[in-house]
Amino acid sequence: MKATTSIADISKALILTEIGPKRDPATLKLFLGNIERLLKAQAHGVRVIGSSTLALCHLASGAADAYYQFGLHCWDLAAATVIIREAGGTVIDTSGGPLDLMSCRVVAAGTREMAMFIAQEIQTIHYRRDDEN
Repeated sequence: MKATTSIADISKALILTEIGPKRDPATLKLFLGNIERLLKAQAHGVRVIGSSTLALCHLASGAADAYYQFGLHCWDLAAATVIIREAGGTVIDTSGGPLDLMSCRVVAAGTREMAMFIAQEIQTIHYRRDDEN
């Protein structure tokens, strides 16, 4: 049984995100710009709830429709990826390609269509990879 939502229409989607560890002016401008892009695309809502783990659990349980973040480390994302996929969701890279756990970026959603839509709308916030020294 699928636990994630089946929402593919952005106007019905509750999207979760987190700010990430970088708070310099250029990063904050990109972060806020991504929220603005999703709202202009008519997202039902975009929320920052203060915990990437909780946000990913909300997605897996069907309490939210999508999640994206830059700066999320592989140890934060590995188990959540398995749980979301087992719940019927999709987890991809923000480029729209396959998830790269070391890239510190992710889009997850109840449907592949929603994940791809978000990946196409947002701009990348660059973080160092987890496998770089």
